Amino acid sequence: LCRTKLETQNAIHIKAAAGTGKTFVGLHLMLERLRDHKAVLFVACTEGLVLFVAKWLWQRAQSDAERESWLGRVHWLRAGGHVQEVHWGTAVEQGRLVLQAAGHLEYSLAVVDEAHHMSISQLTAVRALLPESSQLVYLSDSSQCADHPQLPVADAALTQVVRSTQRIVAGAMHFQRCGDTLDRSHCLHEGPPLKPFLFDGPGDMPAFAAHTVKALEELATMFDSLQLHDRVAILVPSEQFRNQLCDQLEAAVAQSERLEPRRLKFVRAAEASAIVRVGRRGGEACVVLDSLDEFDGLERLLVIAVGLDHAVEGGSCSVLYRAITRAQMMFMAVDRRLAGAAVLLVCAPGVCFWCVLLV
Repeated sequence: LCRTKLETQNAIHIKAAAGTGKTFVGLHLMLERLRDHKAVLFVACTEGLVLFVAKWLWQRAQSDAERESWLGRVHWLRAGGHVQEVHWGTAVEQGRLVLQAAGHLEYSLAVVDEAHHMSISQLTAVRALLPESSQLVYLSDSSQCADHPQLPVADAALTQVVRSTQRIVAGAMHFQRCGDTLDRSHCLHEGPPLKPFLFDGPGDMPAFAAHTVKALEELATMFDSLQLHDRVAILVPSEQFRNQLCDQLEAAVAQSERLEPRRLKFVRAAEASAIVRVGRRGGEACVVLDSLDEFDGLERLLVIAVGLDHAVEGGSCSVLYRAITRAQMMFMAVDRRLAGAAVLLVCAPGVCFWCVLLV
């Protein structure tokens, strides 16, 4: 459908819920152009997503020569507070992808991921950087772009969730801002229940760390033979929260009989995305610990959300939707019990989930 639209349109806007494969549609369109010896541009809000896409392409090249050719013809643009005419290329140093300033190319295609997080002025600035002949693909989450002005391009929709389990999808539906009901019929597995770890008290960092360790210990017990390396993400509300939690979490893990032998190392999303060589130094198992904003567009098999009640208190339950939909198979949440709140069980076919309602 998307390829057909691009035969007659210079730009399309793919709107779909999380887990429907928006990014991978964009990746395959990019891959087609690279195999046809053309240049492409990928635009995203976070370095982690940019490096994930670079690694995805690197892993699919058949030789070092092809990797060098592809990485030389794909450039990256990070859209922060404003879009600058600074493009980045990619190189591999000591088994890791690194971004480096690059000159301008005549791009055949530009893909803008997580476009719902960008303003119209940012999106217009991207278009202005491209030759008139370039084609442009915007990727947006349909449940998060209700307030986003309509782009003057053709729309395309994806409706079948292909990434997550039925329970992940059913849980996420209760925190959607808008959009059509997610289609669970094509999820391959029912999956394990979504599980909370709620505690009483002021919610200081030692308490958050202690209950996050309990969640990690349960994962280690449930999936005893599974290597946790690059399969787990711990998502928190902010960079400040992340920095405060990290030291406490490392100390708590070191005291855990079940976790200490696994040699967990907490890394940021961008650092995890940058690793391309097979193998782990010293047998360490890298676990992503980062803010939810820095993890947008990424995913892991197992996800633990920590302290997102701070965001809920601010009135935005959409952060729970964003966190839940980062999980492929299992989602856990570590939070304090909110004063004046009630824990509600949401029941759907095969689903038992919790949410926090302010009363």
